[in-house]
Amino acid sequence: MTSSVVQTVVLVIFVAIALAVFWRLTASRAVQNEPPRPAPRPPFVSPRAVEAEPAPPPPAATPSSGVSTPAAPEEPAAPLLRADDPLAIDVISAIQKGDIQKLRQLLEEHPDLARARLHYRDSIRTLLHVATDWPGHFPNGPASVLVLVAAGADVTAHMSGPHTETPLHWAASSDDVAVLDALVDTGADVEASGSVIDGGPPLSDAVAFGQWRSAHRLVERGARATLWHAAALGLMDRVIDHFAADTPPTPDEVTNAFWCACHGGQRQTAEYLLDQGAELNWVGHDRLTPLDAAQRSNAHELTEWLRGRGARSASELA
Repeated sequence: MTSSVVQTVVLVIFVAIALAVFWRLTASRAVQNEPPRPAPRPPFVSPRAVEAEPAPPPPAATPSSGVSTPAAPEEPAAPLLRADDPLAIDVISAIQKGDIQKLRQLLEEHPDLARARLHYRDSIRTLLHVATDWPGHFPNGPASVLVLVAAGADVTAHMSGPHTETPLHWAASSDDVAVLDALVDTGADVEASGSVIDGGPPLSDAVAFGQWRSAHRLVERGARATLWHAAALGLMDRVIDHFAADTPPTPDEVTNAFWCACHGGQRQTAEYLLDQGAELNWVGHDRLTPLDAAQRSNAHELTEWLRGRGARSASELA
């Protein structure tokens, strides 16, 4: 190949490379100068509608027959009333003075009042809590309960705040058997949760606070007695049933039940539980031993028996 031919080939290659570079530069500038294209948008929907329109609700469940069931109407929220509101002060006074005529008048003038929640500094309560507040035994207490429930008060309502007791818990805590019966008669749940003792039923409050008439009445009205409940109440048949169960009580449960038997002044139950392995000098609730608990309950015969078995007080053990 002659030199002239080589020079021609090189020149052709150089021109081709130059043209390719020029084309790339031109295309790049065209892309950079092109105005931005708007993002695709759903047809017939404005941007504001896309941002603000909520997602459609899921389809309502229907029975297998394909016929939809209308939703039950929601009960309106209970009105909230400050405890220092004049209306609240009036109704609290009427309930705790046993002024049934005044109570009826207030409930007629304010149709939602029976369902109201009273807002105290640290809790929210119902008017039935007012009727069962400590120390209980207000004049015409059962009648107040019946009037309030007839006007729409929820007999199963829990208070809210540090504790969640129902009115039945409070009646049990003040040994107000008449009001307790009125509450149960109108639908109160004897197994409702919320006790300040263990989060359990009203029976826990009654037993722990030594409100023995209420405790026995709750059992009569169908309350289930745990081992420690039964021990404190001297219900020997139920205590024995717990030991005959497929899962017998643990040693800690036996000792706790023994302490509760002494708290309730129940010597027969205490003897049985000590024979089942209860710890004689356990320092338990309120930093008291079983001996201390028996002495606090003025169970003199039980106290002497415990002393004879070697029981000691917490101060003697310190």
